[in-house]
Amino acid sequence: MKIVLPKDTIITEDIILKVLEKRKSEVSRLLKLVDYYKGNHKILNRTKDEDKANNKVTHPYPQYITDTLVSYVFGNAIVYRANEESTNEELQMILADNSVASQDIEIARDSSIFGKSYELHYVDEDGEPRFHKVPAMDIDLIVDDTIEENIIGSLRTYPCYDIIEDKKFFTVEFYDDSVKRVYKA
Repeated sequence: MKIVLPKDTIITEDIILKVLEKRKSEVSRLLKLVDYYKGNHKILNRTKDEDKANNKVTHPYPQYITDTLVSYVFGNAIVYRANEESTNEELQMILADNSVASQDIEIARDSSIFGKSYELHYVDEDGEPRFHKVPAMDIDLIVDDTIEENIIGSLRTYPCYDIIEDKKFFTVEFYDDSVKRVYKA
């Protein structure tokens, strides 16, 4: 979900709570899109007379269309190149370490199913650049109200399970250009 706020807004815990409240309707919409993709459509009963046959069969056409499109477009992996050879060698190592071909396919699939997709870029413990596709259902993007819709920050919300305490909870991560804050809900 995309949240638009005034340009100089500082993201506080109150704003994060409001975003989390708003995301409930968006998550149900995205789950419905996943059901369409998998072929789990609600079949409408159009006849009122229960004595008459009303058999309907669903087919996962959205899955067929998405998978065909993604296979066609990404059947040959995207080629990334840098102009300088030394930079290109380093780039190829980074891309290989991050399994860029499979990441691109997953991003394309999410884009087809949800109309959006996200990738998280970070530096790991060893100081190496990493990136990973994040499920579209997990991300809420916060942008400013300018025409460019510059990103102020994002929320990543995902379910967790504490096996020791035997309880479920959500982890909420807030990211902006310099900070990562983690909350448990």
